[in-house]
Amino acid sequence: VEKKPFALAHLAWEMDRSRDQSGQAERFGRFLEECAARGLVRVVALGSSEEFGSRSGVIRDEDEPVPPVTPYGAAKRAARNTLQLFSEKHNIPALWLRPFTVYGPGQRGSMMIPYAVSCARSRIPAQFTDGLQSRDFVYVDDVVDALVRAVAAKCSGFHDINIGSGCAVRVRDVLGLIAEAMNAKDLFNIGALPRRAGEPEMQQADIRAAGKLLNWHPVTTLRAGIAETCAAAGGL
Repeated sequence: VEKKPFALAHLAWEMDRSRDQSGQAERFGRFLEECAARGLVRVVALGSSEEFGSRSGVIRDEDEPVPPVTPYGAAKRAARNTLQLFSEKHNIPALWLRPFTVYGPGQRGSMMIPYAVSCARSRIPAQFTDGLQSRDFVYVDDVVDALVRAVAAKCSGFHDINIGSGCAVRVRDVLGLIAEAMNAKDLFNIGALPRRAGEPEMQQADIRAAGKLLNWHPVTTLRAGIAETCAAAGGL
């Protein structure tokens, strides 16, 4: 097989949390080995803040998980370890980008922002926890920018890189922005649900490595990103 140098940006993942996640890291490893035989020269892959489990506070790229860790987070962590071993074995540069809470237009699923936007658009009641927990919300366009920069970055070895806004915001404050944009205040029942066991009080990305290695910084404010997200869904 003729080898032609190429970079791999790996975003493929089974996102259905109800399905088994355990085999994904192994399949990722086999795919990497196949790519190495065909001329692979760089890997950029996406992790998740769920890798850190219940770790709370400002989270550094090199921080270890704190149990409990979700099956999704554990599988992502296993894939990260697989990529590091692969990078060291083949001397192929690899960047593991770890987005925190990503949001943006067209997002679907049961995560807080798409759920709130969907309910507001359909004018049906939505139930939430007390919303006092804080998370680092990062707009999808900023994540794409980080991916593009990572593919072109001039670096060697393996790197963990957190991708976030660098600022933690209370969930109820984000819901307030959505309610304001979509006139849905009366639809959001905040405090109706209990929090998940082991849920961290606050998670904020330390994004210094992204600035240093990728010359990347988020440019979309939360208010602007929520406004775009709601407008795309038919917000007021």
